[in-house]
Amino acid sequence: MPQGTYTIREVLTEAQQRVFRSLEGVNTVTEGFRITEENASAGFVFSIENALKRGTVRVAKRFPEGAAYSGVRLAGFLFRLHGTSDAGTAVDVALVTDAEGKASAEGIPYGTYTVEEVLTEAQARYWVSKSAGTVVVSDETPDVTYTLENEQRTGGVRIQKSLPGDAFYAGVIMEGIRFHLYGTTELGSSGDLILV
Repeated sequence: MPQGTYTIREVLTEAQQRVFRSLEGVNTVTEGFRITEENASAGFVFSIENALKRGTVRVAKRFPEGAAYSGVRLAGFLFRLHGTSDAGTAVDVALVTDAEGKASAEGIPYGTYTVEEVLTEAQARYWVSKSAGTVVVSDETPDVTYTLENEQRTGGVRIQKSLPGDAFYAGVIMEGIRFHLYGTTELGSSGDLILV
């Protein structure tokens, strides 16, 4: 290079701009460095470090509306966020819900990721796990929320009423007899049904 005063700028491609932070695709590495007769033979080395664009992924755990789910704990559900960022780095993050059923991971590089719920053995006895979902962290969605609603595993109750077989009960009408089923589930929610 001839002697003089120079500025070095890194000019990012459109694809690189989606991944790395820059000001309109241009990063100024250095301004106003001089090449003189005294330093021309020494050469210059400039270090360029790009910061990845990052965002936040949130998960929100909820249950269907209804009395059967009132009081059910939302804390302690594990979610796995995994995939490859737009820059090509592997991402694998565990998120655990708080008492409100929420968790977040900040600093996630831009990219498309899979979010899946990982139920413990105990949780799997009570909840039907939904299939994994996809989230995109980008300029358009730097803060994205994935909401998952589970259904409770349920069983059936069958009541069969019978009367002794002697003549005294002959002709007794059984139709319309009501039964009150109530109690507390193992998850802590209350149940109260009238069965006919």
